[in-house]
Amino acid sequence: MELERKIPVWLGLIAFMLVYGLAGNGDYQDALAQQEFYCENVKLYQESAGENGHPNYKEIDCEGS
Repeated sequence: MELERKIPVWLGLIAFMLVYGLAGNGDYQDALAQQEFYCENVKLYQESAGENGHPNYKEIDCEGS
């Protein structure tokens, strides 16, 4: 009887962890996309001698991106 009462709790915990993990992965993908966009604009700024894009005001390493 005790095991039957714990199964829904464990299933709920597993479902919560799965949803939380998927949401965290989405946040990570968004951060990567934002950094890529930022670095593209820094490169554009450098290539256009400041006419377009923006400077590297965050001072992050965009060379590896």
